[in-house]
Amino acid sequence: MQTFSVEEVTALLLGKLKLMAEQVLGQAVGKAIIAIPMRFNNDQKQAVKDAATIAGFDEVELIGDA
Repeated sequence: MQTFSVEEVTALLLGKLKLMAEQVLGQAVGKAIIAIPMRFNNDQKQAVKDAATIAGFDEVELIGDA
């Protein structure tokens, strides 16, 4: 049985969303703005950024939900 880290699972999801956006837009997508819960601590925020990097995003901005 294969196990995945949280970053790897999140990267799979973000990668699929990136691919879908590229297909719809007809061009490469390199930047992302990702909404996260405001209660995320620094480690959780970094995990999301790491997942976005694994998914192929060059630049990521995180915003907290209100």
